Amino acid sequence: MLGSVVTGREPTYSAVHLAIAKAYIEEHLLDPRLSAARVAQGIGISERHLSRVFASGGPSVPQYLLGRRLERARSLLAEGGEVTVAEVAARCGFGSAAHFSHRFKERYGMRATDVLREARSRA
Repeated sequence: MLGSVVTGREPTYSAVHLAIAKAYIEEHLLDPRLSAARVAQGIGISERHLSRVFASGGPSVPQYLLGRRLERARSLLAEGGEVTVAEVAARCGFGSAAHFSHRFKERYGMRATDVLREARSRA
């Protein structure tokens, strides 16, 4: 939509669906049951069309969802405080702290506990 203001062209349905899907994901990010099927249903398009919309612009729906959850978790961990890694995992929609920890290290190259420990040491 913003692109149409800048370029003077009408946005494509795919661009509109992508923007709406990303907004829906942000609103429901903490729901551990959030999936491509739920996003598609929530915005009123088929799951196949949602997959095509995401495929045209980058990561798949599950990859995008995982990335957003990991970014949110990293932000919470970097704040420090009296939270545990398991609490952060649950707050960010992960059903398992072990799965969260594995994916976090895979993405950021360091353990979630190390991020939290570092943040606490700065406080």
